[in-house]
Amino acid sequence: MTSNRSKQWLFLESKQLSRRSPLSIMFFGTADPIKPSGDDYFAKAKELGIPFRYYTAEGAGHSYSEAEPFTSATAFEVDRFLISLGFLSGRPLVELKPVLQEVK
Repeated sequence: MTSNRSKQWLFLESKQLSRRSPLSIMFFGTADPIKPSGDDYFAKAKELGIPFRYYTAEGAGHSYSEAEPFTSATAFEVDRFLISLGFLSGRPLVELKPVLQEVK
């Protein structure tokens, strides 16, 4: 039987990805214990050609975006992502704080 904690992260299983999977954006602290699942997901998405933006916060753990400066930096990148898809227009209204690294 799968624990509740394990069920919570099933969406990160890269084996569920296909060429028809939607584009995605994900954020992880580099010290987050589930970041390896995000790394696998990113690698598989890249292999399949799925548009995917993946950001890390150096030294941060899980739920890092609940505290500044990460809250603003994460909101900025989400705004940029939504603008690129046409869901928002203009430019991000939050101030950029250079604390996230985009994984390419």
